[in-house]
Amino acid sequence: MSMHAPVCFLLPVGDSAEKIGELLKENMDCVIDPAVSGSVCYLESFDWRLHQKGLQLLQKNGTELELQEKKSGRVKSSTRVKGAIKWPTDLPQGELRNSLSEILEMRALMPVVCVDTQSSMLHLRDADQKTVVRIRVDQNECHAPGVRGKYSLV
Repeated sequence: MSMHAPVCFLLPVGDSAEKIGELLKENMDCVIDPAVSGSVCYLESFDWRLHQKGLQLLQKNGTELELQEKKSGRVKSSTRVKGAIKWPTDLPQGELRNSLSEILEMRALMPVVCVDTQSSMLHLRDADQKTVVRIRVDQNECHAPGVRGKYSLV
């Protein structure tokens, strides 16, 4: 089995996995998995210290904190957390706490933007009921802390 790099398309607002699945069912067997929800909040200091170092700090689903290289997305360090993080001292002892303490010094972290995602997987199957193509449909909305409403990322 060969694996290929994913190909991404930007769909019009309002196109759902179900709508896409219905269109595909006209020509192929298409099975849609139940949607999975997730969220990612991007944290930063007021003076963008992480950004200046080529880093980004993500809090995934409120429980996983990851320090990543911005260009590659490579995770430099991570840890599990409970609730909001404001100071590096709010983190358990370890590499992530040490890295953030060094970069942020006396600066606090604040959420910059949060992205809520609904992901659905579509499976296109051949006559033998074997999956030949998988399509992941992500519907994203973002919101900024302290700002009312959510916005599409399109």
